Amino acid sequence: SQLPIRSAYLNQRWLGGDEAQELLEGWRAGCTGFPLVDAAMRELKASGYISQSVRMSAAAYLVDYCNIDWREGARHFHDYLVDGDLAINGMMWQNASKCGIDQWSFTVSPIAKASDPTGEYIRRWVPELRALPKQHTHEPWNAPADVLRRAGVVISDDGEGTYPARHPFLHDLHAARERALAAAREARATAPPREEDANGYD
Repeated sequence: SQLPIRSAYLNQRWLGGDEAQELLEGWRAGCTGFPLVDAAMRELKASGYISQSVRMSAAAYLVDYCNIDWREGARHFHDYLVDGDLAINGMMWQNASKCGIDQWSFTVSPIAKASDPTGEYIRRWVPELRALPKQHTHEPWNAPADVLRRAGVVISDDGEGTYPARHPFLHDLHAARERALAAAREARATAPPREEDANGYD
C-alpha cells in the first residue's frame, strides 16, 4: 500500500519541509481551520470511525488541496480506523491523490456543506464553534466580527484564539487545488502512453 498503482506517480512533487509538517500535524489533530475536516479528524481519534463522506473530505483536504503525500494520510487512517483494511485504505487514498484508478476530475470540498447540512456533526466534534449561527458553522471565517464575538469565537493562527485560522494558501481553494493538480500532471506526463477519456478514466 506504499507504492502507487501507477508507477509514474513515484516522481510526484509533494509539498515538503516545515510547511508540510505543520499542515500534516494540524490535520492529524483536527486543527486545520476547516470545521468539517476538523470534526472528522477528531471523531476518528476519539472513536476509530468516520463516515465515508467525511473520510473523503478529510482525504481531499490533505492530498488534493495541501498536496501532501497520500501515504501520510493512509498511515494515519490505518492506525486509527477500527474498520481499516490495508488494501482498501491504500487504494482509496491513491484515488484521492489521483494516482489510483478512479476518476481524475473528482474531488470533495473540505467545506462540503452537503455532508453536514444542519451543522450538527460539526457542533458535536468542534464544540468551540457550537454557539455560531448555523449559516456560519461551515465557514466561520465569513462570519461578521460581531457574530464571532457573541459566539465567543476567536479565529487565530498564533495559538491565542479559540479556533485555528486556515493556512494562508488555503484561503483560495481553487488555486490550492490547481497547484496540487499541476504536480500530479507533471508526474503523469512521465508515464508511458495510455488510453484516457476527457475525464481521466483509463
